[in-house]
Amino acid sequence: MPFKIIDNRRESRLRRAVESDGGAHGALTRGALSAAAALYGAGLRSRMRKRRAMPAQDAGAPVISVGNVTAGGTGKTPVCLYLARQLHDAGFRTGVATRGYGRQQSEPVIATPESNPGWKVTGDEPQLYLASGRVRAVAVDPLRNRGAAALASEHGCGAILLDDGFQFVTLKRAADIVCLDARNPFGFNRLLPRGELREPVSALERATHFWITRATPETATQTQTLLDTLKKRHPGIPIILSRHEPECLVPIGGSSDILEPAFLAGKTVCAFSAIGAPESFEQTVETLSGARSLAIRHTDHHAFTDQELRRADALAAEHGCGAVVTTEKDAVRIPGAFKPELPWFALRISLRVTQGAEHIDELIESLQ
Repeated sequence: MPFKIIDNRRESRLRRAVESDGGAHGALTRGALSAAAALYGAGLRSRMRKRRAMPAQDAGAPVISVGNVTAGGTGKTPVCLYLARQLHDAGFRTGVATRGYGRQQSEPVIATPESNPGWKVTGDEPQLYLASGRVRAVAVDPLRNRGAAALASEHGCGAILLDDGFQFVTLKRAADIVCLDARNPFGFNRLLPRGELREPVSALERATHFWITRATPETATQTQTLLDTLKKRHPGIPIILSRHEPECLVPIGGSSDILEPAFLAGKTVCAFSAIGAPESFEQTVETLSGARSLAIRHTDHHAFTDQELRRADALAAEHGCGAVVTTEKDAVRIPGAFKPELPWFALRISLRVTQGAEHIDELIESLQ
C-alpha cells in the first residue's frame, strides 16, 4: 500500500491552502494573513517595548533561557534535557520554569518527582523533565518570574532553566540560548500567521548563544548556510550544533521490555505524533525501519481521545503496519488503559552535541 500522511493539524491545513492555491482564493488568503501578520507585528512591538521598559527581575538563582524565534518545533525540549543533565553532573540542584503548554488547568503549580500531579495539570514537557532524574522541580506558571523565584526560594534550586523564555524578557538571565532548526531556521521569514516567526529575525541580537538543532548529514548544506549567516550577522556569538539520535523503544500498553531501535528494521511502521515539527521524527522512523506506509499527525500538545487512539491503531493495521511508533512527549498523553492491537512504542531519543560543547562547559563554569 502506498505511503500516506493523515494530517489533522489545523495549521497544516491552512498552510497547504495558502501555499498550494495559486488562484484568487489563495491570493486573498495570503493577503489576509499578511495583513494579520502586520497587526501581529505592531502588537508585538508594543508589548516588547513595554516589557523592555520594565526592570528585569532576579530569580535568586542563575537562569539559562532556552527559546526560539519561531513557533515551535525547534527541539527546545531535548536541549533543556541535555542542559539539565550537564547542570546535574556539575553539582547543581536544577529547576525548570515553564508555561506548561497543552495542560488542562491554568492555576500555577510546582511539580517534583515526589509530588507529580500528571500531565493534565503540568502539560506534557514537564513530565519529561521530572522523569529525567536530573530536575529537582518544575514550576508551571504563565508568570515565569514568580515560578522561577519559587524554585530558588522554596526548592533550593541553584540553577534554573527557563523553557521557551526568549520572549520573556522581564526575567534576568545568565544566558539567552536561541534554538534554530537547521531545516527552516527563520520560519519562512514571515511573522505569524503568514509565516512562523514569533519575532522579527532582528530579535536575534538579544541572543548570547545559538544552538542549531537537527544538524545531520542530510542537512549539511542547510547547516553550513545557517552557520555562515549567523557568523556574518552576529560575529563572536558562540554556536552549538546538535542532532537527535535514537536511543531505545519504550513499549506502550503491552510488554514492559525496552527494545533497541534496530527492532524496527524491515518492519512497516506507522509514525504517530502531535508535535510541532513531525517531519524529523517521521524521517527517523523511516530510517530505522526502512519502510513507512503511514504517518498520522495531530496539533502540538493535542489531548488524544480513546477514539482517536483506537482509530490510529486500526488505520495502521489497514496499511499493513507491524508497529506504531510515537514520541516520548506524545506517550505522556496516552492513557495507561489504552490497549492497542498492534505493538506501540515511544521512541526515546538522545541529543548529541557535535560542535561547540566547550561553549556549554564555559557557560556552566560561569555559574559556579
